[in-house]
Amino acid sequence: MAAILSTLQHSSSPENIHFHFIFTLPSLHKTILRSVPYLRCQLHIFAPSPIQGLIFTSIGHALDSSLNYARNHLLTLLPNCLTNVLYLDSDLILVDD
Repeated sequence: MAAILSTLQHSSSPENIHFHFIFTLPSLHKTILRSVPYLRCQLHIFAPSPIQGLIFTSIGHALDSSLNYARNHLLTLLPNCLTNVLYLDSDLILVDD
């Protein structure tokens, strides 16, 4: 929520921002919409099964979630009509446009 709100607050044209969320749990989308009902956004479900067997768990538990690798699949997850995409981790806070 902090990343969303700071993005909208510090943008010179927040009306032009459209968020695309990548989830494995669709219920999280409802939580975001309840918290920020005016948010222009779209939900994309990431099916972890194609890469599940490719993750080496020996490198540590912090990276063993398949959702950590969703950014590598943005071309297949997001609509083709998008011309500019900025990937933001959920723990990011923006302080300027």
